[in-house]
This record gives sequence, structure tokens and C-alpha cells, in this order.
Amino acid sequence: MSPADEIASLKAQLEQRRAGDEAVPALLAEVDYARRRIAWLEHERDQMAAELAQGAGLARRLADFARDGGEWKPQTGAGVPDAPPQGGSLDWRGFRERALAPGRRYRGIWVQESSIDWNHSLYQRPQHMALALARRGWLVVYHTTNASHDRVEGWRELLPNLWLTNDPACDAIEGAVRSVYNTSYGQPLHTLKLRPRGTRIVFEVVDHLDVRILGTEDRVRQQSALQAWAFDEGADLVVATARALHEPARAVLGDGRCVLVPNGVDVRHYRNPARLGAPVDPRIAAFRERFGRLVGYFGAIAPWLDVEAIAGLARLRPEIGFVFIGPDYQGAASRFPQADNLLATGPLPYADLPANGRCFHACLIPFEDGEVAHTTSPLKLFEYFALGKPVVVSHNLSECLGFDGVFAGTGAQGLSEAIDQALVAATQPGFAARMAAQADANSWDERARVLEDALARTPPRRQRA
Repeated sequence: MSPADEIASLKAQLEQRRAGDEAVPALLAEVDYARRRIAWLEHERDQMAAELAQGAGLARRLADFARDGGEWKPQTGAGVPDAPPQGGSLDWRGFRERALAPGRRYRGIWVQESSIDWNHSLYQRPQHMALALARRGWLVVYHTTNASHDRVEGWRELLPNLWLTNDPACDAIEGAVRSVYNTSYGQPLHTLKLRPRGTRIVFEVVDHLDVRILGTEDRVRQQSALQAWAFDEGADLVVATARALHEPARAVLGDGRCVLVPNGVDVRHYRNPARLGAPVDPRIAAFRERFGRLVGYFGAIAPWLDVEAIAGLARLRPEIGFVFIGPDYQGAASRFPQADNLLATGPLPYADLPANGRCFHACLIPFEDGEVAHTTSPLKLFEYFALGKPVVVSHNLSECLGFDGVFAGTGAQGLSEAIDQALVAATQPGFAARMAAQADANSWDERARVLEDALARTPPRRQRA
């Protein structure tokens, strides 16, 4: 075989393998669809069997009444079963008997479609909104794929009104509001079209569709198609987390079918005395002893962090210790600068963030220029407020600008100057109280209330045949 023929053969093999690799996500989506379809059909079968049994029982009772006479006593519901054993899991039937039993009353049913695992080290919007809605009296079902941190088989009650499940039968819950994120890769369109009676879809535009967020161009294309479907016909309500994401949705859907609901903060968590008084990570404690003043960040160590500005800050301010808490996202930690006054701890449990964040004298959100920064509503902004801290941000973080206690800068020099302003502001009387008030105004409970109001005034969308 000549070199040219061998090259051509190798290229053909490479293309064949690439085509096979690209087919895997589609195949997995079809398998997921089949599992969901089977679960839904089993639900319909069980429902019909129950209705037939109920009808047969009623017919027998009517026959007995007609034959023997006496007082007619309609049957009542069975009531609410006892709670399952602590830490145990139920099957689909057990969940229905427990959570959907006659006599249960909820504001609504919220199904959080698969996004991130509940027990992921980086606590994010899906978990927070689920908790807030459960507190407000919704039945919340958090659907997990057990991708990384969850190990649930069946249905597990995490808290009152809040259930974690990997069971595709959750698609069979009637009358539910189903939350789908625009960045939730692997949510095929035909799965979303499996709608039991009364289903409403809330499509949440939480990020700009960027390869740095989704990982590959193929995922960007897939999620763009999902978002186009949601805007065109699929979603009953579109929720945007930032003004730059809300305006395009509003231009398509009008004010009636989209609402701005930024990220928020669980103020209880950050004010819990037990959390605040917990032991500080030994590395952070040693860093504080060494440098005196700390400027800190917690969140993903992600490709959109401005590593050049971070490295420049470390050089410009050798007297300050810079602390970064968070998991590596898409290998971004390999690009992270190395410096004597820069500490990257990796992820810490969400429960430990109040005690460790309390050590910071100022907090930092340094993003690169681009649409990711312009369209981001950082959870950490409001979490920093709950800790009473001033916040230093890159000039391009539009959703952060305009808040009291936020100081913006461009590049390392600009951020360094903003840090000086922040450190002075933090010493002023009443500063911490003003930050606390801003946190209260941006709590997850407040966000859930706004979402509820939007759902209440938005009629279900008529689906195309």
C-alpha cells in the first residue's frame, strides 16, 4: 500500500470512529426516551387498572345496595400513609402513596429536570430554588441522573416536600410544572414532548450558550435547538437570570411569557451561628495568619475566570493573600496561576462556606471579557452580601454593577484599585447592615415568590399538534 493510500485509509477509519463517537449521545438519548416512555405507559396502565378496579368495586356496592337496601355510605380516601424509614427509598408506587395520597395539599408540583446532581460539591440554582419552593409549600421532585455525586435508586425524601429520584416515572406526574435549563445537556426534545395531563414547562435561560460553559460546539448546537423550540412552541414560561438574557426572550415572547428571576442567596445558611462558628479550613487559617488580609472567591474554577488579571493581582499585591475555593471545571485549574500569595483549595462543602468566607476582608469575582460575563448572574454576589463583605468585580459583570458595596475594575491594576476602595468601605459604620439588607432583598425565598407570581398570571400555552 502506498503512503497516499495508507493516509486515505487512516483518514477513513478516523472519520468512521468520529461518526461512531458522535452517535453515542444520540443513542443514549433514545435509550432515555424509551425508559421514560415505558414508565409513562406503565403509569397509564396502572391508572386504568385502578380506575377499573374502583369501578368494579362501586358496581358491586351498588348491586348490594339495590338488593339489600340500607344506608348508602360513600367511601372516603385512605388518608396519608406514615413516612418511610429515615434514609430509605421508595419505589414509584410507594412515592405516589406517600406524596400524592388523597388529603395531600400543595401549592403546586415542581419537577426539576436533570441538571446537576443534588449532592454536587458546588451548590447552585437548581438546589436553591428547589429548597425555596419546598419551604413555600410546593411538592418538589428533583430528578437526578446519578451522574457524579448522587446515589439514589427510587425515591428518597430529603426534607419535607422535597424528593430526590432517578426514576423516569417522574414524567408520569400529572399537573406538574417542569423546569428545564437551557444548559442541561442531554435533554432531548422528544422526551420533553411526553407531557402528562396538565404539564407546564418552565424553560430557564441561566447562561449564554458558550463552548466554555457547555464544553463542545456540538453541545452548543444541541442546546441552541432546544432553546429555539422552547421560545417557538415548547415553553409555557421562559425565566431568564440576567437582563441580557431576558431582553432577547422578551423580544420573542413579550412580557406575558417571560420573567426576569436572577440568582439569589439562602440567608439562613450564611447567618447560621453553627455554620459561622465551624472550624476554618487549616490552609485558609494558616494563610490568614501569614498575610493578615485575605481577598477571596468561591465558585467554579472555570474557563471564564480572568487568569491573567488574577496573576497580575498576585504580583501587584504581595501583601494580600488571595484565596480561591471551588472545583475544577473543564480542566481550567491547569491554567490557574501559581504564586506565593495565591491559595487554591479545591472544593469545600457548601456547609463550610460561611465559616471560611467570613475570613475574607473583601470578595472577588474576576471574569474575562465576553458574553459569559455580560450574561451572568453570580450567586456568589449575594452570598458575599450575606456575609457582610464588599465585592470587587470585573467591569464587564453587568449584573453586579449598581449594587451598594460593589467596586469594579478593569484588569489587574483596576481590580487592585477596587480592592483598596472595598477595604476602606468595609470599615465604615453601617456597611455590614447595608449588605445584609441587600441579601434579604435578593433571597431565594423572594426569587421563588416572583416565579410563583409569574406562573399564576401565565396561562398554559396551547401546544401544536
